[in-house]
Amino acid sequence: MLKISTEASEPMVLDASKLEPPFRPIPGFVVHAKRPNPAMILTARAAARSARQRALEVAGIVMPSDPAAAGKILADHPQIQAAGEEAFTVALAVAGIVAWDGVIGPDNKPLKVTPENIRAVLQNQAAFDFLDRMYVGPALAQDEEKNASSPSRSTTSRRARPTAKAAGKRAAGPAPSAPTS
Repeated sequence: MLKISTEASEPMVLDASKLEPPFRPIPGFVVHAKRPNPAMILTARAAARSARQRALEVAGIVMPSDPAAAGKILADHPQIQAAGEEAFTVALAVAGIVAWDGVIGPDNKPLKVTPENIRAVLQNQAAFDFLDRMYVGPALAQDEEKNASSPSRSTTSRRARPTAKAAGKRAAGPAPSAPTS
């Protein structure tokens, strides 16, 4: 069943002071963000693909077209997948954050919301974890609900084992014909 929200135009208010362990609360940090929409998700996916491609190039790795071999490369080089996931989170945050409270610059004055300042805030591990868990995670869960066959964010679907057993041996000759009368 597809559940449609009629509140799509209302911004989300995410309060980092209410985080529970294992995440560290960030007193006073409140983010106002647009609800993720398909265009934002597609933009974030493109950013993730580009970041993974750059990480592959830096590592000197050519990604094979075979999904199993590609999954093995990503399993052997988690930094490549991490680069993509970080880029996804940053791109979605840049596209979605419209206001915030509790973010000050070196001069102790409130920082304006700009793409550069969003990226700077996301360099703080606690802020990154907060936005990844409270903004990006629910957006991905909603996206996967709409497409039950979408691949896993961590590429585990590429490395999954088949659930069906292989068929038995084939008969040596053709199957006997059934009577026609």
